[in-house]
Amino acid sequence: MSQWRMLFRFELRMIFRNPWFLTMPMLFALLLVWFVGRVSVREADFYQEAYTYMALFHTMTLGLVMLLGVLTVRRDIRRPSYEWSSALPVTYAAKISAKYAAGLLYFSLFTLLAGAVYAWASAQVGAASGVTLEFTGYFAASYEVSYIVTLALGMLLAICIPNRACYLIAFCAWMFGTFFMDIFLLDRNHWYVLRAFHLSQLVMNGDLGIDTWGIRLIADEQAVSRRFVLAFALLLLAAGTVILNRLRPTGRRAYSWTAAGIALLLAAGAFVPYGSIWQERYAEYEAKLLDPTIPTDNEFLFAQASSAAKSAGFLAITDYDIDLKRTADDRLHVNVRLQIPAERLQGSRELAFTLNRTFRVQDVQVAGAAATFTQQGERLTVKPAEPVTGGLLPVEMKYSGAMIDYMPRNQAQGAYNAFVQGKNVDLPWYMAWYPLPGDYPVYLKLKKGKAFTLRLAEEFRLTEEYRERGFSPIHFRLNVSGFETPLFSNLTESARRRDGQMFESDVLTGVRLVGGEFAELEHSGLPVRLVTTPYSVRRAEKMFADLNEMYRYFTSWIPDFRPKLEQVLVLPMYIPYNRMNLEDRTLLMNWLSRDREEDSETDAEMLMYRMLLGTDDGKFEITDSSKDVRPQIRALMWYVYCLEQTDYTEEDMKKGSQSKILSDLFQNRVGLQMVREVETALDEGKSNQVKEMLNYFYSLGLEIPGTEFDADKGGITYGEWLREWKKVMQMKGEG
Repeated sequence: MSQWRMLFRFELRMIFRNPWFLTMPMLFALLLVWFVGRVSVREADFYQEAYTYMALFHTMTLGLVMLLGVLTVRRDIRRPSYEWSSALPVTYAAKISAKYAAGLLYFSLFTLLAGAVYAWASAQVGAASGVTLEFTGYFAASYEVSYIVTLALGMLLAICIPNRACYLIAFCAWMFGTFFMDIFLLDRNHWYVLRAFHLSQLVMNGDLGIDTWGIRLIADEQAVSRRFVLAFALLLLAAGTVILNRLRPTGRRAYSWTAAGIALLLAAGAFVPYGSIWQERYAEYEAKLLDPTIPTDNEFLFAQASSAAKSAGFLAITDYDIDLKRTADDRLHVNVRLQIPAERLQGSRELAFTLNRTFRVQDVQVAGAAATFTQQGERLTVKPAEPVTGGLLPVEMKYSGAMIDYMPRNQAQGAYNAFVQGKNVDLPWYMAWYPLPGDYPVYLKLKKGKAFTLRLAEEFRLTEEYRERGFSPIHFRLNVSGFETPLFSNLTESARRRDGQMFESDVLTGVRLVGGEFAELEHSGLPVRLVTTPYSVRRAEKMFADLNEMYRYFTSWIPDFRPKLEQVLVLPMYIPYNRMNLEDRTLLMNWLSRDREEDSETDAEMLMYRMLLGTDDGKFEITDSSKDVRPQIRALMWYVYCLEQTDYTEEDMKKGSQSKILSDLFQNRVGLQMVREVETALDEGKSNQVKEMLNYFYSLGLEIPGTEFDADKGGITYGEWLREWKKVMQMKGEG
């Protein structure tokens, strides 16, 4: 043992007395502090951007690890002029282990520095200590495990290749193992199980490098993957020792072979649980690719363009009543009761639904009688026992299953489309976690080269499909229980109990449920709730302060203020195109402004505009401004705010940050005429009359939704505006 300690101290001196190696940790720390610290000052998207820099610098240091692994072996063991050292009474196992331990201790400094820098930056943005500790531990473990296997690989390459070509081979191994492996092996050949051999696991996490659910979703997979990587590193070291022992006569050759055999068994045993995860994923993935019910992207787009296909198999549902229960093993047990207008069935003896294939239906009843059903892929076909008659047809079904929908992406970056895993929940409507009416494809086959890959149908769904198919508002009642944390939805939460929650409201698009370790923010002076991730709390609080000032201003002169927004979900996650405003009173945002800290006011202005006036998705259907001036009146209300409460210049309002909201005033003749009238009145001191005028039209309704759902009915013509304008402006008194 004393010999090993001497070897270990010698190897440490060889590393730390090298000026080049001594400066590397300091340079690494300075670069991390500069880049990650700069992100913490901005606060916006801290975790996503910090993750990028942590992954980038980690990947670069792996090249240094590979180099040191080669140098430590070539310095004496594989150097011809040092062959005499083989005659010394020191085993190769002792030499290799001492060199490896010294190198690993050196790179543990990088791990400690990276963890310290991240923890400091995380504290700078005001994250809770528990959150900081969790993510710091994740980065530290990822760094250290990668260093462990990369150093062992570099030493083995130097042992196997005695000449200087090993430097080139090691460089190629570093480049391939960090930059090109995912492109040429994983993505192109779909060998996703080889992800464990990627040297930089931080790069492989893809869209999981966000703090919505992120590392918590991959915790189980990462635990078994790391155990395999550690066992594989031990196997590399054992293999190197066996190779060296063959170079000289030794009585310990049997011991080295035994150790290598044990290391091989450990690696194989550690691979079994990791491989089983991917075996299950491969089976599900291949089953979907071979499923004839899943259309190709071309077939799906053609079907959407065909008016006949849009109405084929479509049935209307007016009411959902869902009981959703989660059990301790993350299985969902669902009881759904729904109402279907019988007259919309058009004499059909079959009811077509779409339900995710992960669920198994146990029972279906139609009008109180048991019905037969078939389930193929996402298609659920129900055949009532009796002919359909009457007004509303009640249907009840019970089903259960575990929702973990995983889909590989480009460069083998995985994505969870829907999941219920402990505290982490994401159940979007487009994954059909509850029965959707008609044929509503969930997945698509997309041809890539000679093979097909899977994509979500929602990525290709036309934005106008809901209206063209004639969807009507659906009344939803949803009772959830068994979840570890409160859930949030685009439905209105009507009750929250210790054992569950109740949601109830009308929806048009669909219902999405999310849950996790989120922060729920409320302000005593605001009628809106904001739900966000821990790293966005401080920025959201600043935005709330700005929003409160705007809210107080508008309520001071709008007595009939009707908030069009009740809930904002600021959660980095996939949001289908044009579905940011899921329903009129719930807004989904992927992130707050990415720019300077002061831009929290920009976010607040956007939210205030939505809270005050609601959506204007339907304004693009207004072809004649004189027949409907609601867009111009909406813009005028914001224009008055800009003049009275901000220091925006005319250039800002026409071409700057406010141009999107105020564009309806400056880009057509009617808008220009209306804004000139308002400017003249304000210059004459008639601000009270202007506000009274705007109040009048606000009470009539200024929301312009893209559908008929919860719409402020009817347009406002320019003639109506002029009549009211003349009437109000003739009143006496100064503003």
